[in-house]
Amino acid sequence: MKTVKSNLKSCLATPCVTLREMENSRVLGRSCPPGSQHLPIPHEHHHHYLYARYDDEMPYITVGEGRTKPANLYYESFGQGPNKVIFIMGFLCIGEAWDRQVKAFRLPKESEDEEDRYDERFEVVVFDNRGVGKSSHKGIGYTVEMMALDTLELILHLGWDTLHIVGMSLGGMIAMRLAYMLVDPATRSTLGPLPTLLTLNLGVTHAGGKNRITPKKGIWQSTKMLTTGITPNRRVKIVLPLLISKRALSDEKTYKEAFTEMRQTEKLAVVHPPIRGCLSQFLALVRHHMSDEELNLLRNSKVPTMIINGTADILIDPKNSDDLESALAPCERVVLDGAGHAINIEMEIEYNDAMFRHFQRRFLVQVKDAQQQVSYKLRCRTLSAVPHHMANAISS
Repeated sequence: MKTVKSNLKSCLATPCVTLREMENSRVLGRSCPPGSQHLPIPHEHHHHYLYARYDDEMPYITVGEGRTKPANLYYESFGQGPNKVIFIMGFLCIGEAWDRQVKAFRLPKESEDEEDRYDERFEVVVFDNRGVGKSSHKGIGYTVEMMALDTLELILHLGWDTLHIVGMSLGGMIAMRLAYMLVDPATRSTLGPLPTLLTLNLGVTHAGGKNRITPKKGIWQSTKMLTTGITPNRRVKIVLPLLISKRALSDEKTYKEAFTEMRQTEKLAVVHPPIRGCLSQFLALVRHHMSDEELNLLRNSKVPTMIINGTADILIDPKNSDDLESALAPCERVVLDGAGHAINIEMEIEYNDAMFRHFQRRFLVQVKDAQQQVSYKLRCRTLSAVPHHMANAISS
């Protein structure tokens, strides 16, 4: 761990140019061109500066230089508010898999031609982990710590002082490791000033304990998905039962909607996974482990933590959430009865409700504009993913 910290520190350099003016140029991406400039990106609120490959039209950042195999991370940012939220997705899943959560921050349109607008109290970032989606697939043999450091470099690039972390599955493991780095005094003394962690949201994940082994049904379906030479349509049919509960898929309408969404929008990179990224992320997944000492430090940090899972998950045994609750108590525990692994999709309303409620455990910076407060209340009351009782709690 000391070597990794030292290498990360060595890759932080002196600033020479500010690119925060380019915030508005972050657009949904195409591939990073060979000639993009290598520019140092300053973190306005930190003493450290890290080098990132950044093209003026594309949201990419090169991470890992000086400490491991470099990777180009693709990310998207929504809103420019003071409350910062980073979403970390799971095994072989791209950032777009958080689409139903990102939409919960969107304001209602006043006309069909109006561009999307987001709640002025938040800035939300989603990204593709190294090895999947639009992020690069170079190298092999990732670790959760490596991927957590990737995320930390992205956060420093964004210049955030404080943040909320939301992670699911492998993304929850990365979130745990990242949270540990942010609250660990030794890490902070080595790397210098780091952002303050406000809340931690851990969904369908584990700390590497005795219940970490995937249930038999999940192993069988995963093996079929990764080893069978089949068409994308057939692969999606295999993936669906891994993510969505049998109860939900038994409804014909739900099945068709889930199939169409996964196939047409390709929200999950497992539709055609890159072999190198697949193996590398799998190695990170199976080697993940948080020691009792590390979990104790997280618990003693008193960062508000929520653990959320479904009872019909066949990829991550629900007993792991029980173990996490015991290790991190006192914490908020949310159990979604009958839900499978993709709880943010299958039980979108309940998941978003819990997510926003958890943000409230740490004070949200309020928008002073009275008109914005009115718009915010209106958005909460009209968006189906955010129940009325939760809207009152947020806007109070």
